[in-house]
This record gives sequence, structure tokens and C-alpha cells, in this order.
Amino acid sequence: MSQSAPNIYDDAVVGLSREPNPAFPRAGSSIGNRHLTPLLFTKATQRPLLNKSRYTNQDSPCVAPHDCGRGVVVVLRSARQNHNQRPLEIDVIKQILDAAPELQKHLPRVCFNLNTRHDVYQMEIRDLKIIAADRCYELWKVDSLEEFKTAFLDIFECHHRAFVKGKALHGDITAENAMFYRHRTHGIRGCLNGFNNSSASTGDGPSNGAADVPFRAEAVPFMALDIIDEYKAPMPRFYRHDLESFVYLLVWAGVHFDIRRHVHGITNEFIAGWTAHASSDLMRAHDNKSQFWINDVRAEGIRSQFREEFIPLWNEWIAPLRELFWDAWRADRMHRKKIWRGQVSELDTETLGGILTFETFMKALGKQPCHWDTD
Repeated sequence: MSQSAPNIYDDAVVGLSREPNPAFPRAGSSIGNRHLTPLLFTKATQRPLLNKSRYTNQDSPCVAPHDCGRGVVVVLRSARQNHNQRPLEIDVIKQILDAAPELQKHLPRVCFNLNTRHDVYQMEIRDLKIIAADRCYELWKVDSLEEFKTAFLDIFECHHRAFVKGKALHGDITAENAMFYRHRTHGIRGCLNGFNNSSASTGDGPSNGAADVPFRAEAVPFMALDIIDEYKAPMPRFYRHDLESFVYLLVWAGVHFDIRRHVHGITNEFIAGWTAHASSDLMRAHDNKSQFWINDVRAEGIRSQFREEFIPLWNEWIAPLRELFWDAWRADRMHRKKIWRGQVSELDTETLGGILTFETFMKALGKQPCHWDTD
């Protein structure tokens, strides 16, 4: 017995079957009933469900389609609406792509999805989302440092374009959300995943709310210091916070990404202190991570742990970025002293005096921004 929703997208059909199917892993309680096994099948044999699209997540049980030769990943995912009423991730992606269609090659283009708040017995449960997308891979599966840098720049520029034109601040830059795929003719392309913690933005200012996303241990190593500083909570989320996360991603990659064997190494002891297993550990993680910026000896110790392939990345990108952020925080401290003395009245917490911006970050990387409207 099954209950299906035919013709949701052309010839695609999503069904929920009571009978276990050995071809698919069980998704269990993700749909509110451990006896239901999700199935996805399609009669559209001449084309994939979703063209040039990528979507996957670590906490999502994946259901492989019958035609797995296409490299399509089907994701079954359940979640309640966020406590701060952020929109669903699918809606954020659609919003960004409606405003900036040029980002289709770097973001999931959702052509097939199913959202429901009820199970087959019409009982209200968690939101059920089914998404079909082309497969993409974590950045430690690239073949060279140059491929990593190409994918990183794609992701970084896509992130900024989504912020400026799509009015969405990602807010969750992690090793799992920075991904890539290989285009048949254009080669490697970076893609940005994980907009479920994004927040709306004007495109030239802070997001509309504090950075109060639920605690997730895997995200802590990449969170900005302001966000995990309990003395600054609740802190409005600024674009510069994601800039800081991108720096941590580069450092984390240099230490942990084994691109020769295409594996993520175990957490290195030199930056193990960046992690937190509970919200009570956040200030300890904050203090440990601060040492990367203020302690040259500690920073050099981290550099010494870089994998051989990533050593050039330190001098080319990370050292200039470290100087950029140090200049910003030093200017911020000087400005605060002037406020205390009554010499000035305003404090620029958004860009720290215009120092932390997309343009200054790109300059530190030695790169020219992409001209989206002409490329």
C-alpha cells in the first residue's frame, strides 16, 4: 500500500511505501513513523529530476534514486520551523535564484521538492522536505590546491552575491557546506550549501536579527568570535562575521584536508580547542580561537601543522587575511577608546571602520571580484 503525489514535477512521482525496500536505506523517524520507507522514482528517463543542482547535508538521510547513474542525490530531511521563524531553506534558495539567476551554477536550483507538515495519518509533524539534486563533494576531495582555491573563490563570491542581490546572509560557513562539483566542459565549480540558518538582509547591512542559531558542535570551529562570545550576546549578525568564518575554513582546510587521499583528517590537537561539545564550552572555544589572531607563536604552531599541499596557502591568503582582521580589531579598539573619551559618538560595528568588507577581503586574496552582470 502506498500514498503518492503524482505529477508534482512533470513525470516525477514521490511515494511513501509501507513495505521495506532493500534498495533504499530506512529514513526511520524522520517522517514521524519508523514503519514508512520513502521511495522516489521517476518516469522522466531522458533527463534528471534537477539540472545543474546540488543539495545534500550531513544530517540528511539520503535516498538514492533508481537511476543512480545520473549522479543525482535525493535528500529526505525533516525539521521544525526555526524558533525565530526563519524561512525554509528551499524558500531562501528560490529567493536568491529569483533575484540572482546567475548563481544557478553555484547554488541548488530547486526544480523538484516536496514540503509537508502532515504524515499519512494527517497528524501534524515536522516539516518533511524531499529534494532532488546533482551530487557534489566536500572540498577535501579536490585533486590539487589550485582546484581548492578555484572552488573556494566560487563559493566566496556566490556567498557575497547572495547577500547583496539575494538579500540572504548565509550565516553557516562550515567545511560541510562548502562543496564542489565537476562540470563537463567548465571544470571544477564551487557550490554553497546549507542555507537553513540564513537570515534576511538588506544587502548592505546587518541581517534582521541576532545570531541566535541553535547550538551545533560541528559549526563552532567556524563561528566568528563575536557570535560565541557570551558577553556580547545577543549579537546582530553582520557580513563580516561570515568573512571571519571563511578564514577559519581556510585554516581548517590547511590542517585537515588530505587532498591526496581525499579524506578529512582527525581533529588536530593544535586547533582542537576551537571545538565545543556543549554551549557551556563556547567561551573556552572563543579564547582558544582568539589565540590564532593575537598570538604569533600560536599562529606559527598552527601553520606548522599544515599539510604539505596547503603550505603555500598560508603565505598567499591566510597571512594577509590575518593582518586584515588584526587591523580591523585594532582600529575598533582605538575607536572605542575615543568614544569613552567623548571624542566621537558613533561606532561602526558592521565593517569595523570600513576595514572588513568583501572588497578588502578579495584584495587580501590578491584577486579581482567577478563582474556578474557582464560575465
